[in-house]
Amino acid sequence: KIKPDEIAGKTDYDFFSKELAEKYRTDDKRIMESGKAEDIEEKYILDGQELIVHTVKTPVKDEKGNTTGILGVFWDITEQKKAEEAHFLLASIVESSDDAIIGITFDGIVLSWNSGAQKIYGYSDDEVIGRPISFLAPADRSNETLQLLEKVRRGERILHHETMRIRKDGRQIYVSLTISPIKDTAGRIIGVSAISRDITGRKRAEE
Repeated sequence: KIKPDEIAGKTDYDFFSKELAEKYRTDDKRIMESGKAEDIEEKYILDGQELIVHTVKTPVKDEKGNTTGILGVFWDITEQKKAEEAHFLLASIVESSDDAIIGITFDGIVLSWNSGAQKIYGYSDDEVIGRPISFLAPADRSNETLQLLEKVRRGERILHHETMRIRKDGRQIYVSLTISPIKDTAGRIIGVSAISRDITGRKRAEE
């Protein structure tokens, strides 16, 4: 970390590698010539750690409109970018899963529906999101979903609960459900994740 009084009178070459300092000079020259501000995102290695910085560089003009310098504002967005990458990776895993991974509110309303859910139940996400998840249950199990969600609301986790569901084509299938609470950064339960695995083949073999 550099103190303000340590910067005065110094140049880029005093703080950065030759390659990075020359890059800064090239960027600044381009901005001064164009007279337009630029947003720049760059990666650095600082004390052996990767640092991702978002920079906004704006040309400074005098009263005659001549560009006389550059004003740079820097934000450390390392943690934000890591969170975005982790979210993207998780979303990719969810979407590529053969299991149905469904986001649900405590009222049983479907919030998200992956490709695995479409394969198992036959419905597209447009047909399901916003509907009560209970529509997949047979008539004799219509209250089962809300009962399971109430357990999760109390902090329980439902593991490998075997039950029956109805596909879009009307065929009944056996599924194994794992239902877990979704928590925000403060630890509050804000929703439910339900993972369904089609076990029809196994149940038929057992029968």
